[in-house]
Amino acid sequence: MAMLETNLKNYIIALSSPTAWIGIFIVLGALLFALKRKKLGKILVCSGLFIFFFFGFDPVTEFLLDSMENKYVGFNAKEHKNLEQVKYVVVLGGRYVPEPSFHPLTTHLGPSTTSRLIEGIRIYREIPNSKLVLSGRGWAEITEAEALEKLALGLGVKAEDIILDKISSNTYEHTVNLSKLLGKEPFVMVTSAIHMRRAMGTFMKAGLNPIPAPTGHILTGKYALFNMKVPFPTGDNLQAVDMVFNEYAGMFLYTMKGQM
Repeated sequence: MAMLETNLKNYIIALSSPTAWIGIFIVLGALLFALKRKKLGKILVCSGLFIFFFFGFDPVTEFLLDSMENKYVGFNAKEHKNLEQVKYVVVLGGRYVPEPSFHPLTTHLGPSTTSRLIEGIRIYREIPNSKLVLSGRGWAEITEAEALEKLALGLGVKAEDIILDKISSNTYEHTVNLSKLLGKEPFVMVTSAIHMRRAMGTFMKAGLNPIPAPTGHILTGKYALFNMKVPFPTGDNLQAVDMVFNEYAGMFLYTMKGQM
C-alpha cells in the first residue's frame, strides 16, 4: 500500500512538469492530425508549443525561481546570537545514484546533494560542539546517508560528530524519524533552496524548530524580472520550471495530507 501511494505521488508530481505536457500535447496533436482530426490536433500542437515558448524564456523562469528560492536567506552564524543552543546541523538527502561504480562519489550524490553536504559541513564547523546529521535512505546497497557520511569523512569531519538517519526517504519521513533526536530545540536545516519552502513547512507543521540554510540556488546573481540572458527558450529554463512545478505539486500533496 505504501509503495502504491509512493508511486501514485511520483506520477502526480511528474505530470505537474510543463515539459510533460509539452510532450503530451504535441504527440496527441500529431496523432489526431494523422487521424484527420486536424482542428483538435492543431489546437493541441499549438498548446504544446505555447507552453514550450512561455516557460522556456528567462523572465518567466526567473520569476518562478525567485518566488520559490528567495523566501529564506542563507545561513550566517554571525547573525544568530544563541548559537550555543544549536546542537545539530541536519543535511537532508536529495539524490543518490551509485552506478556506474567507476564514477566518483560526488557524481553518485549529484550536484544538489553534494552542495547540501558542503554547506552543512561549513555550518557545522562554525557552530562549536555541534553534530552533523545526515539523512536519506535510497535504494542501493549502502544508503544515501552512508554515502554522505563517506564523503563527509573524506572532507575531514570527525566520525564521532556524525549522526545518520538511514530510513527516511522523503521530507515528511525526516520529521518523523528525527523528531526524537531534535525535540523542540533549534537546529540548522540544510537543503536546496528550491526545496526549502516545503521542508520548512513540513518540519514546522511537525512541531520542530528548524533554522533554514538554503543552498544550491538555481537562480544566481541579482534578480531582475526582465533580465533576458538569451533571446530564445532554453532547456535549462524548462528544467528549472519543471523543478518549481514539482515542488508546488509536492506542497499541494503534503497540504492535502495535513503534513504541511
